[in-house]
Amino acid sequence: MFITIVFILMAPVLYSYVSYLQIRVSNEHDAEFSTRLESTVLEGQPFKMTDVTMFEWDKMYAFGPYTPKEYVFENVGKKWTTVDSFNEYLISEHIGLGSDPLIHESNNQLVFIKGDDVILDVIFTRDQVDLTEIKSVITADDSAFQIKKPSVILHTPASK
Repeated sequence: MFITIVFILMAPVLYSYVSYLQIRVSNEHDAEFSTRLESTVLEGQPFKMTDVTMFEWDKMYAFGPYTPKEYVFENVGKKWTTVDSFNEYLISEHIGLGSDPLIHESNNQLVFIKGDDVILDVIFTRDQVDLTEIKSVITADDSAFQIKKPSVILHTPASK
């Protein structure tokens, strides 16, 4: 009887933990990529995003301020988390106390995809890198950008 009660109480936690492990993105390239992109933007010269990234990717999504997490997940086609601990995941996803970084006017987000996997999810403030002019999904083979103003990145699609 005791074992049955413990199992019934632990089953939701175990289910959440398995879900967390399946959707967690390590973001291992976050710091290095952020530094490289910010330096590239400061140079003010046209660049290819594939030259800035140190990982392979197929698609890149950019989301501006006030974009709800649900909209981001829907557009990318999957849900993920970058939180480092299961406890933080429980608090942010199930209790609803987590923050949504794009609710601030100064934040925007880049999400890189390889196949069906999120490779990197990074937040920039608009004074570092302003992504608000990017309105479409960018592919790795068409990743040319130019800098407008101090930090605004504009996609310059390849001629067809």
